[in-house]
Amino acid sequence: MTENSTIDNALLEYVYEVMPNFFPYKYYDEGSDPYSHIGTFETRYNRVLKAKFDQTKFEKDENIPATLIGLGLDVEKFWYLLLFIYDYTCGMCDKGGGRRIDNPEDQLIKFIKAIEDNRQENEAISIKVVGKQSTTIDNTVVINLLYDFCKDEVSKIDNGSKLRSPRRIIFDSTDERDSAHLWFFANKFLYVLDVVLNVKGKTKKGSSVSYNKKLLVSRLIYFIGLSCNKELLHSDDTLKGYMKPYKEYSINKINQYYVW
Repeated sequence: MTENSTIDNALLEYVYEVMPNFFPYKYYDEGSDPYSHIGTFETRYNRVLKAKFDQTKFEKDENIPATLIGLGLDVEKFWYLLLFIYDYTCGMCDKGGGRRIDNPEDQLIKFIKAIEDNRQENEAISIKVVGKQSTTIDNTVVINLLYDFCKDEVSKIDNGSKLRSPRRIIFDSTDERDSAHLWFFANKFLYVLDVVLNVKGKTKKGSSVSYNKKLLVSRLIYFIGLSCNKELLHSDDTLKGYMKPYKEYSINKINQYYVW
């Protein structure tokens, strides 16, 4: 355990694994620690989450533990992962969060990355001016010139430069719709299962246990109370229906519980 820790670090294994994926801005600051919010989670677990959710009920659920064991996951460690992802998504979707405004360096890096990621498809760049007609640059020589210029200038940026000014945070009082929160939770959990924990679903002949990861997430959504729709317990079709309208949606807020 770490100093002042109340949860055995071994039980937080999955939470440790996902931390760097949930707080990407940590990598922008030299010397920052992507695991610094472990303490925040432990505090919120003891003050809020432990009283709100029943671990014994989770461990005795008729479907979830069997699925986790079949997928090679530890049930108790997964309990803490579930509460962390739930709490993280609440911090992003409930009222009180904020939006981080990129500094000039951030925007230049995004511009450079957008060109690099779409190198084979760069036929034009559109510049949108609010309230006015967009301007389009469709000359590849000009596009490459802008790319080379920006990349060269970014390499010269150092501390103290106006291009590396502190990022601003604008707080707002709006919250996301319940369906958006459900989508965000499911989207995050599926990413964790597929990419971070690299969980492989498998089917065993004659087994009554489902190893469908979407159905697992559906059941977690019902257990955690993000929806009271019992259809989530029996099929992943309901979850697919919830997620479909948010295919192009994004939530880009500062987490009100895990500020980074």
